[in-house]
Amino acid sequence: MKRLMFLLFTLFVMVPMTWSQEQMNQEGAEVIVTTEMQERQDVRIATSSDEQAIEAAPKTTQEKWMAWLHEKGVQKGENANGTIIIQDGEAKVRANPGNRKWVVARNAAFGIAELSAKSNLAEFVKLMISSGRFAELLKRGGETPPSMFKNPLKKLSIADKSRVLAEKGLDNAIKYFDPNWNGTGMTEAQKRKKLVTLQEQFGQQISAQARLFTSGSFVVTNFEGPDEDGDYSVLVGIIWSLKLANIAESVFNPEVQVQPVAAQDPILEQLSNIEKEDPNIYCYTNGVRVWTNEKGQRVIVSFGSVPASSSITIDRDQATLIARSGIQRFVAELVETKATIEGSTTYQETATGDYTFDNNEFHRRIDARSKSLALRGTIPIKSWRGMHPYGRKKMQVVVVTWSPDSYTMASKLEKKLNTQEKRIKRQGGKIPPVRTGGDSTGGSSGAITPKQGASSNPKDF
Repeated sequence: MKRLMFLLFTLFVMVPMTWSQEQMNQEGAEVIVTTEMQERQDVRIATSSDEQAIEAAPKTTQEKWMAWLHEKGVQKGENANGTIIIQDGEAKVRANPGNRKWVVARNAAFGIAELSAKSNLAEFVKLMISSGRFAELLKRGGETPPSMFKNPLKKLSIADKSRVLAEKGLDNAIKYFDPNWNGTGMTEAQKRKKLVTLQEQFGQQISAQARLFTSGSFVVTNFEGPDEDGDYSVLVGIIWSLKLANIAESVFNPEVQVQPVAAQDPILEQLSNIEKEDPNIYCYTNGVRVWTNEKGQRVIVSFGSVPASSSITIDRDQATLIARSGIQRFVAELVETKATIEGSTTYQETATGDYTFDNNEFHRRIDARSKSLALRGTIPIKSWRGMHPYGRKKMQVVVVTWSPDSYTMASKLEKKLNTQEKRIKRQGGKIPPVRTGGDSTGGSSGAITPKQGASSNPKDF
């Protein structure tokens, strides 16, 4: 499909800041990210909506992701001398097309993929790892009792005692490998079929832990489609840099100022343009992007989606809340991850055959917690409701944005209304309390190609 081409404006770049340690430690120090500080190519990441390459060339989400990285001139891991880090994560959608839970499963896959990507980011920055290993080799003739019983047998002259002791040794030898063994009523020949004559065993234990405050990391793009196994999956690519951390901090800290860059189209117009390129773009887009508006301001654009129900009002409210929480996670999310591998691989030879056993176990847990903070100036600007072309289920999508202008307006409005509230109280008026809480009410069989969600340009930071 022919790509929609847009005019590229001067891209957003920022140079490393050279504050002294005293300036960085000074409480309340004003931070200004000037336009001149945004002129290095090595920090251009993620602020343009005109990179929507909805194409059908690659066959899998991973191929599509690799092609996109190559096109943008970046790679997974470290970029631009360590000032930019890019990672990814992928998860299968655990529901069949048409299933009423398909949208829920798709959103869960996105969440797992995003957490996996952030876990990879945390492990890239710092990883605490420990490990241990062992190997055990054993060989038995299989014709006589184990060596621990040879000396006692030589000292016994009574045949019956020798036979009993030998059988006992055989039972113990089998029980060494099978603690639940019970040879009662079995002949010696039957028991010897169970005896392990040769064993090789390798065991290992690996533990890794990482922890990172991922302020400023967000989904630079995401893909949906068949993975390398042919199953429908969601792949998420995330990006993080010190410059993005500054943008994230500016959401709640007015002392961090990010000066304007070259203007682009209004955000709604950008959304309209990518929708013309692919009318289903909202089906494939989740998470936060950072774009640039007509004033050259950095705008945080967050997409939230839910399964459509009979209540449009509830669906929109729920999707809006999810989108706003995405902005909160962009600003302040702590990710902790722990992964362990433990177990052994065993090879055994017996009279009845050779066997290999694998009892290795892998376990990973990722915890992500966002700090509570006041979000001022977040506003829903777009609502879309339609059918997912592969999942064949209707979904509701809401787009919420934050910009420096909306933050300033919300702050002024809050101050004005708080003043009016105090004035009313001083004059004897009463304002009823706000009540909160309570219970809420309320793919196709043919070949598919990976689809890409809305992106940010990885050459704008």
